[in-house]
Amino acid sequence: MLAAAVGGATGASSGATLSLRFTVPRTPRQADLDVELSRVRDELKRCDSAVAASERKIISVYREFENLVENLSSDPLAPKIAEAARRAISSVRDDESIRKMAADPTQRQNFTVELRKRFSQEIGAALPESIRGAVSGRLSLNLYSAVSGESDAGPAIQKAVADICTKWFDSAAPAHELWNRDLFKEVAAAREYADARAALASANEKLSRLEHPERFHPAFAGTPEGMVFVLGGAYTLGPDDGYDIDTTKRKVTFQVSIKPFYLDKTEVTNKQYADFLKAVGRTEAKARLPQGWQWGKDGTAAMPVAREAYPVTGIGYEDATAYALWAKKRLPTEDEWETAARGARSYLYPWGARYESKRANDLNGELGGTGPVGTFPGDVSPFGALDMAGNVMEWTATIEGGKPAPAKLEGPTNIVIRGGAYDRDPKRCSATYRWVYASTTKVANLGFRCARDAF
Repeated sequence: MLAAAVGGATGASSGATLSLRFTVPRTPRQADLDVELSRVRDELKRCDSAVAASERKIISVYREFENLVENLSSDPLAPKIAEAARRAISSVRDDESIRKMAADPTQRQNFTVELRKRFSQEIGAALPESIRGAVSGRLSLNLYSAVSGESDAGPAIQKAVADICTKWFDSAAPAHELWNRDLFKEVAAAREYADARAALASANEKLSRLEHPERFHPAFAGTPEGMVFVLGGAYTLGPDDGYDIDTTKRKVTFQVSIKPFYLDKTEVTNKQYADFLKAVGRTEAKARLPQGWQWGKDGTAAMPVAREAYPVTGIGYEDATAYALWAKKRLPTEDEWETAARGARSYLYPWGARYESKRANDLNGELGGTGPVGTFPGDVSPFGALDMAGNVMEWTATIEGGKPAPAKLEGPTNIVIRGGAYDRDPKRCSATYRWVYASTTKVANLGFRCARDAF
């Protein structure tokens, strides 16, 4: 009688939007996660601003370079660079301390810094300041050997200048091509932009690791098509409401240890179930025919017309487990289902802490019945599973009382049901709401999805 009573309950209310006031107590782990999320999001904002600022700067530098290239035919740079190099070398040779530095291999870096500074001063306005550092830096490295000896530096200067001008200041090449010949790697503004982009990427990865740590688990790459990966670990569940005759454990928050597993992204569809019926023998197919389906004259199951993408309903618990075994999967336990729906932050609804009208195919969803799976993309859990708050309720692999439910039962058994449905009010669509049905129950608002062990 209990199963009949709960099977007939709908929990319907008016279609008005409800503002729910019940909340889930937060654990220290969740509070710490919120603090870290806030910190990383602030870091991300700063990185965004830094990228925008450095982008503006590099655009300005590139425009200066374009103007310089446009004038190369009428105002070549090679003579100016060569003359500046000669003056810089002359001033270095006149400075005894710098000359000694040039003769000491261990002082090469210090010497090139000094030569770069002097060349930059000598070249002056012939090069824009934004590009001057890159040119003087490259030239000072090329001229090290020319300055370290007493011989005529002319040939070395000529070669060094030719190398730079051929690569970066060729009047026959377009500006963007010259820029991409390593100049962009040596301009300070370009390095600043690259560093800002790298910092932004790092901040994005930090945020992604906090929000979606499952994506960085080795098993994530092997997620089967049509499923999502649920990261294993310690999760906080409860307090659950709804059916509470079987246990008091779920009336308060409690910790569970979940092994990594895969979960169907959506509820099993009519098309998928029809494929199962075609694959098994006729006797079993007839026995597992969903309510509302017909047995065709051709000896095959016929689903309702144009309902291939709708969730299969009107099947009992053992029908669901038979499909799961055929698909080399299983039904999720009650704890796995709640973990997948709530995530590490223990959301009250798959999408967050508060109910949002029209986000799921529930009583406020206005469909008035089932819809194709995934019709409400906003009804998505932290792990990416859809329709966990609406469309149809779902069988789990947990018996009333919390024990695992085997695939084959010895007589009618009360099985835990999870998830909302098109005819359920917002409270009954939360990720903490639970109910039970007799395993033989076959109703229009009850379907299932499958799970699979990740290891």
